[in-house]
Amino acid sequence: MRRKIILFFDGGVDDAFALWYSVRNPDLDVRGVVGDYGNMPRDIAVRNAKWLLRQLGREDIPVFAGCARPMTGERPVFFPEVHGTQGLGLIELPLVKESAGELHELLPWITPDVTILELGRMTSLATLMLLYGERWKGVQIYAMGGAFGVGNITEVAEANVYGDPVAAQLVLTSGADVTLFPLHVTMKAVLTPEMVSQTPLTALYEPYWRYYHSKNPALSGAPMHDLLPAFALTHQEALGFIRRNVDIVTDNGRCRGQTIADFRPGAKEAAAPAGTRLAWELEGAVFAEDVLRVLQN
Repeated sequence: MRRKIILFFDGGVDDAFALWYSVRNPDLDVRGVVGDYGNMPRDIAVRNAKWLLRQLGREDIPVFAGCARPMTGERPVFFPEVHGTQGLGLIELPLVKESAGELHELLPWITPDVTILELGRMTSLATLMLLYGERWKGVQIYAMGGAFGVGNITEVAEANVYGDPVAAQLVLTSGADVTLFPLHVTMKAVLTPEMVSQTPLTALYEPYWRYYHSKNPALSGAPMHDLLPAFALTHQEALGFIRRNVDIVTDNGRCRGQTIADFRPGAKEAAAPAGTRLAWELEGAVFAEDVLRVLQN
């Protein structure tokens, strides 16, 4: 049976790879896409999602407009130096506002047999949880976010959680069954330029790869952070997981957005379904092989 998913998408390159992979994967059934602010502004994320779905011949998949700024009320910061000026690498499209469903219209689609794939800031997801909390008990959520060690947006914080730590804390304590894919694991989800050249997505990848290579010339390829949770939906055997109670620093100090859990010797696993399941290890070769197989179709 194909796994039903709703994908929360914030308009960047690795999001685009994840959307393309999810739609092309014969084992996944994408029921809807939410365009959120994050790597790009909300309206560009919506437009990018709809453009990608047109390229895939899947305009039947509905797109919903999520939140435009975080629960903290701040003006979001975007990342064109990483994802290209419009979030699609070298591809630039007309700056038009696409029509999309309202966020609340997504609610009937949230059923126990649907998995949420959260690839950006968790603001829209947290908003739905605040409004309809009981509906989320036990719902499976696969989310890219967090850093246990070295961060990317700061020394200790990963960008998705840092962008709205209040929303992330709410999601992790909502009663949903959350699997979190932190930075040290997603950094292993690497696609090389040679691999991507065998797919239709080279134009998206090129500036994204240049950015990562400029930061660390030792890298063989670019980490596809948001692609890893999509891969994990059908390839649990390629990852190792642990379960911990996770807290997030929500204060606006130096440690804002830091994810904290107990990894001291003798620390106990949180009993399921309490706590957060953390992806902790990845067989990178299995990831790359499967992703290429799907993207080449």
